[in-house]
Amino acid sequence: MELTITHYNNYFKIKGILTKHNLDVFYNYFQDVFDDRDRITINLSGLDVVDQFGVQALEQLQKEAKRLAIPLSIIGSGQTAIYDHFKTEALTSSS
Repeated sequence: MELTITHYNNYFKIKGILTKHNLDVFYNYFQDVFDDRDRITINLSGLDVVDQFGVQALEQLQKEAKRLAIPLSIIGSGQTAIYDHFKTEALTSSS
């Protein structure tokens, strides 16, 4: 299965596989995402597989949103490793 990203306004849905083999699709899609949006929600419930490079790509997106002071929400169920990663990072950065 490939990586599919769809959106409606500020709501993005990612489906399929997010690995080092298709990061170019992810980066191209989200390249200018912050230019005309004041908040972004990304739903990962359709994501079947994500590797460490996919998690890093989401982390880079989060850091860019933080740098620009644009709220970014990552929602969905299924990929607990991603949520654990961001939860751990949030705890460390608030200390």
